[in-house]
Amino acid sequence: MILLTCQDVSLSYGQKKVLERVNFSLEEGICMAIIGENGCGKSTLMKGILGLKRISGGSIQFSPKIRRGDIGYLPQHQEEQKDFPASVMEVIQSGRLSRLSFPYFYSRRDYQDIGDIMKALSINHLASACLHDLSGGQQQRVLLARALAAGNRILFLDEPMTGLDIHSTESLYLLLRELRKKYHLSILMVSHDMPRVLAEADQILYLAEGAQRFYGSSQDFLHSSNWKGMAEQYS
Repeated sequence: MILLTCQDVSLSYGQKKVLERVNFSLEEGICMAIIGENGCGKSTLMKGILGLKRISGGSIQFSPKIRRGDIGYLPQHQEEQKDFPASVMEVIQSGRLSRLSFPYFYSRRDYQDIGDIMKALSINHLASACLHDLSGGQQQRVLLARALAAGNRILFLDEPMTGLDIHSTESLYLLLRELRKKYHLSILMVSHDMPRVLAEADQILYLAEGAQRFYGSSQDFLHSSNWKGMAEQYS
């Protein structure tokens, strides 16, 4: 089932065009990576899809079966965000607020779901710890848990491995694979972590010079002229 469709999507900052005529669809259970050089519009596209940035052309359509509480978002690494003086439980619960109506009241189901998410991410023992006292890998797990508390059907990840060491990076990739199975997650991930991300993603959306250069399976991308032109950087 197709959960998200982007048709001829264009984005601009003022008079400056960032991206033009991007076309792709995200299917249920699929992990898609948006790749490309810095400044090519990857994060801007993700913000456009999430409604955080107004598109200048085209259309973005979610399946009628996708509700507000089905979407989770982990934005780019921000030091000030991770220095916020809050406990792990408070941070994760804040993700759940997007599902609630005023006055904000957590139900038994909310607490149960948050507990299940923390257990799945192996951070339930950190509930009372302060976020800024944790390691980078632990902090990222907490922020991922907050995103899942907001929605666990489509997960939007913007450079989730930035700032992590090799061990934490591998651990997070393994965790994402496990979460995909547990929640039947669909993932749309912005990344510059190549070729590692090419081994994890089912599909690739490659952006360059303000345009879409490739959309298809990761295997097809690895055999395309696009990757051949990039591969020397990672050999």
